[in-house]
Amino acid sequence: MYQIFDGVQYGHMEPMVPFSKIYESEELDKIIQHLNELNAEKIYFVTKDNKVLFDTSSVIFESPDGGKTIYKRKILDFKNKEQI
Repeated sequence: MYQIFDGVQYGHMEPMVPFSKIYESEELDKIIQHLNELNAEKIYFVTKDNKVLFDTSSVIFESPDGGKTIYKRKILDFKNKEQI
């Protein structure tokens, strides 16, 4: 079961941690769809079997041409790439 949690920071300079469950589904596609409907400015955590898979602030750097062009995108966001 995949789950989406919002995050909380318990003290100054402490890391964000999962707090309240927002949504859950057996299908990752439904998780992606729900994340796209949420406030993009907030950080959400995606978990499976009580283990954090990633948070929505995580990014992936990829280069399809061996390093000549580098793109940055958020995890699970395959449409919106930013060239850097």
